[in-house]
Amino acid sequence: MTAILNPLRIPIALVVVVCVWQLVFLAGVANPKYFPSIFEIASSFWIMVTKGGLLVADALSFSRAALGLVAASFLGIGLAVLSDFYPAFGKGFQYISDLVQPIPPAAIVPTAVFALGLGWKLYAFVI
Repeated sequence: MTAILNPLRIPIALVVVVCVWQLVFLAGVANPKYFPSIFEIASSFWIMVTKGGLLVADALSFSRAALGLVAASFLGIGLAVLSDFYPAFGKGFQYISDLVQPIPPAAIVPTAVFALGLGWKLYAFVI
C-alpha cells in the first residue's frame, strides 16, 4: 500500500493545502485582502503570464538580486584586502563582524526599512 501512495504524496499534499486554503477563505477567518481565494490567485497568475507582467517582475527581482550580490562582493573583497594590508583594522573589524553575524536577517529588515526607506537601497542592502 505504501508503494502505491508514495508517488502520490506530493499531489495529495498539494490538494490538501489548496482545499484548506479555500476553506479558510470561505470561512472568512482572514482578511480577503491578505488571504485571497485560490481562484483569485490562479486568475491573477494567468493574467500576469499572458500579459507579460510575470517576466517584468522576474527581471526586476533578478536585477535587484544581482545588484545586491555585486555590492556585497565588492564590499567583502574590499574589506578583506583592507584587513590584509592593515592587520589592526582586520582585528578591529573582526569584533564588529562577530557581533553582527548571529543576528538573523529577519531582525535587520524592519530596522533597514526605517533607515533606508523602500526602494533600491533597501533591496540591495537586504540582499
